[in-house]
Amino acid sequence: MIRKNIIIVCILVITATGAFANRRHFSYVYESPVLPRGGREIEIWNTLRTDKNKFYRGIDHRVEYEMGLGSGFQTSLYLNLSTEATGDPITWGNELSISNEWKFSISDPTADVIGSAIYAEWTLKPDETELEAKIILDKHFGDFLSAANISFEHEIPGHGSGGANIIETVAALSYVINNNCSFGFEARHHTISEEDVTTSALFVGPTFSVSDKSWWATISIMPQIGLGNNKENTSSNIELSKHEKVEARVLLSFEL
Repeated sequence: MIRKNIIIVCILVITATGAFANRRHFSYVYESPVLPRGGREIEIWNTLRTDKNKFYRGIDHRVEYEMGLGSGFQTSLYLNLSTEATGDPITWGNELSISNEWKFSISDPTADVIGSAIYAEWTLKPDETELEAKIILDKHFGDFLSAANISFEHEIPGHGSGGANIIETVAALSYVINNNCSFGFEARHHTISEEDVTTSALFVGPTFSVSDKSWWATISIMPQIGLGNNKENTSSNIELSKHEKVEARVLLSFEL
């Protein structure tokens, strides 16, 4: 029923598009621009995560309502649905959550020496609360766009003890082919610290972005290439207890 409702929402969004909106060139890396005052968008996220130490498939869906507040501020509300299939025999799990994002643009990536923004997000899940802070940097130079983010996330379990700290650094470089198309690469280093155990993984892969007057879309494929912190005492640098072999993400956005 939940899946059916989300599909219906997506169809309604697609049929209600307007003029071209605030574009993202990358799927994992955020950029500093924000929507103008009164600007509104719907973004639809789909992330596929595949394979760990045993059979694993994870699919994350997000539907985001984004609104420009003026004076460099933007806020968003998310409805999130995560589905996981794991083990042998296969077991399924679903989790529904909500998120609220706030973003403040400090400088422009074209007019200023460097573009910059700060970002905060909270997520409320059935069994925990997540708090995230992010620094965003980007720069246009000629036909190229570069961007980098560093973020810190703290998970607060509902029972009040334990939890995890997550540090993520992402960077990207894209060649802007024309006003409607760009191609590049993203890199993502992700570290999870839980009690006295820390694991990390590095993902690198291509990203592609297209846009038109009323919509934009990006797709990234991010295989894990190792160089992470593997606590399983094996010869492999690929970390598969907390991270997947491959992630792929598609973003679609439409202005309301």
